[in-house]
Amino acid sequence: MSCNKEENNLNTDERMNIDVGYQLFLKNSNGDNLLDPLNNISFKHSEIKLYEDAKLNIEIQDSLVYKSPDGYFLHLFGGGEKEMSKNDENIKYGTSYLKLNSTTIDTIYSESIYKNEGLVLNKVIYNSILVYNFGDDRAIIIIK
Repeated sequence: MSCNKEENNLNTDERMNIDVGYQLFLKNSNGDNLLDPLNNISFKHSEIKLYEDAKLNIEIQDSLVYKSPDGYFLHLFGGGEKEMSKNDENIKYGTSYLKLNSTTIDTIYSESIYKNEGLVLNKVIYNSILVYNFGDDRAIIIIK
């Protein structure tokens, strides 16, 4: 995705590429896709929600589940609204809460960094486990 602060001026130096998306494949220990509606053990798509607050009051993304030749996955975006500087890099970060059903709520922390006139995904931590580091494959498999 790319954006431009001034829509009318396409020659501006203020263009920015935004590359913060990633895919989560949820599987059980047998390798069954827990998002496939044909599996009776799957999470129901209608119950899956992503929130920006731990009290689950502010939903931040709709239509999370997609299908690819590799199976069903959640398409999410990293970063967040908070910003900090660390090691001379500007970082956007945030924590979101993935509600899979009434009893399963997972925590996702992500960071994006500004590099070469763009914002790129840098890190994803799922339930306190580092599952993505800059340069890794963005198709992340989570075993539940």
